[in-house]
Amino acid sequence: MTTTTATAEAENRGIAASTLARAGFRVAHRLAHGTLLAAWWGRRSWVVTSLRLRSAWYRAPLQCEVSRNVRFGPSVRFIVVPKTTNVVRMSSGCIVGEGVRVELRGGSLLMGEGVDLRPRCTLDLSGRLELKGANVLQYGTTVHCDESVTVDRTASMGEYTTLVDSSHTYDGPHEWFGHNVITAPIYIGENAWLGAKATVGRGVRIGERAVIGANSMVVKDVPAGWLASGVPAQLVRDLAGTAGGDAVHLPGQFSRCRLPN
Repeated sequence: MTTTTATAEAENRGIAASTLARAGFRVAHRLAHGTLLAAWWGRRSWVVTSLRLRSAWYRAPLQCEVSRNVRFGPSVRFIVVPKTTNVVRMSSGCIVGEGVRVELRGGSLLMGEGVDLRPRCTLDLSGRLELKGANVLQYGTTVHCDESVTVDRTASMGEYTTLVDSSHTYDGPHEWFGHNVITAPIYIGENAWLGAKATVGRGVRIGERAVIGANSMVVKDVPAGWLASGVPAQLVRDLAGTAGGDAVHLPGQFSRCRLPN
């Protein structure tokens, strides 16, 4: 009888200790989550306020609409060119990673729901950049937008991809090429995928579900559902029309992309 009683007491103590540990874990988790939310909220307020103040200081009219749950990482920087007119709109669920740099030179940044700018992205905007939703711009992606760059829903970029909608020309032996700029809009179709270190030039239209190989230079249009690769990029095969319907598997680096409802 004594042995049975001791065993029961030990089991009760174990159950009590386990219950207490779980309760402590829940409290710690809630505190940590609350602290993290407070940090995100504080950083968002700081980024938005500093952007507004910087624009006012440089006499640069600004339309700024940033959803309350947009998350900014450390060291996010907005640069405002004096006496320019700029637009910044960020929808619900957007993430702006550590070290992202946005240069506003009289341009517009329009981000739909769930856009994810990974760390060290650079956006140089004197035109209109529209990311329509659930786009992932991987680490180090660079966008030079002088006229118009449109990235349709769920289209994504690999690491160190470059989109540039302008180029320079020589008009004469004594002309500096930097003064001669030609622009044409870029369009990236829905669910297209650009591999790491790909470059897309001015006037290029990439169709939906197209795939661009890593290290490629795209200077001509790519039809929907095609794989293109090379320098300059050439059409390799029709991904949708191959026998048996070959699947294109995105790597795990895009797993954080969340589709908005």
